[in-house]
Amino acid sequence: MKLNRSLREETEQLFEAYQSQAKAGRSSRQIGQRFQTLDAIREAIEVAKRLDLPREKLGELRNEALALPDLRPGELDGHSLTGSKVLRRQPKK
Repeated sequence: MKLNRSLREETEQLFEAYQSQAKAGRSSRQIGQRFQTLDAIREAIEVAKRLDLPREKLGELRNEALALPDLRPGELDGHSLTGSKVLRRQPKK
């Protein structure tokens, strides 16, 4: 029984770490933040399911996902958001 309690505590800490990672990633303002944050949220959800956490915890993760800016790969100072070089279009005459 003690081993199960210890394992549960470790798993709860893992959930909290993913949740913190999602919150930090959302405000990082770095290229790719949305994708990294969504990955952390996915991992947190998997851990939450294993722990059978209440729906409120999943709601907190949903709120983190909804708070992310909606970015799509595109041009940013001559580079795409994926990091590869892009060609600028010639302005229409």
